[in-house]
Amino acid sequence: MSKVSGLYLELMKTFNLNPCMTVFLLYKYAPALLCTGFNKSETVFESIMFEDLKKRYKCIKPHMTEEGLNALCISDANLKNAEKWLINRLHQSKQITLYNKLYEQGVAGDVRSISEFARFSKSFINDDSEEDEEALFFKSIMFSDDSNDYGESRKSNQTDKEDIF
Repeated sequence: MSKVSGLYLELMKTFNLNPCMTVFLLYKYAPALLCTGFNKSETVFESIMFEDLKKRYKCIKPHMTEEGLNALCISDANLKNAEKWLINRLHQSKQITLYNKLYEQGVAGDVRSISEFARFSKSFINDDSEEDEEALFFKSIMFSDDSNDYGESRKSNQTDKEDIF
C-alpha cells in the first residue's frame, strides 16, 4: 500500500469522509503525494492543479470549485478535525525524516549532528505524559501551603516545637 493510499483510507475511516473531501484534503495539504498517484500505473505529475484533480478523480465533479470546497472545510467541524489530524500526521513524518538525517550525519562523524540528535531524541521519543505527571507532583509539593522547602508539613513542625517547649 502506498503512502497516499494509507492516508486516504485512514482519513475516510477515522473521520467518515466521502472520497471527494478526502482527495481534496490530500490535494490541499499533501499535493506531492497525489502527484505520484494511488498506484504505479497512474501518470506521475510534476505538480497538480485543481483542474487536474477534477480530471483525474471522478469523485470531484466538474461544477465543484476549489473555493467552494475550502469554504466547506472551514464550516464543517469534522473536516476541521480531519485537517488538523492530517497536518499533525505530515508533521510527524517530517520529524522522522529529520531524526533519520541527524542520525546519519552523526554516524558519518558530524559532532554537532550527534548532539542535535541526542537533544532531538530526548524531546521526540520521550513520552510527555510522564514528564507532565512528574512536574505536577513536584509542583504540588513545592507550592503547597502546608509544606516547607523540604516538602515537610509546617503543621507537624509546629506541633513538634510546641511539644519541646
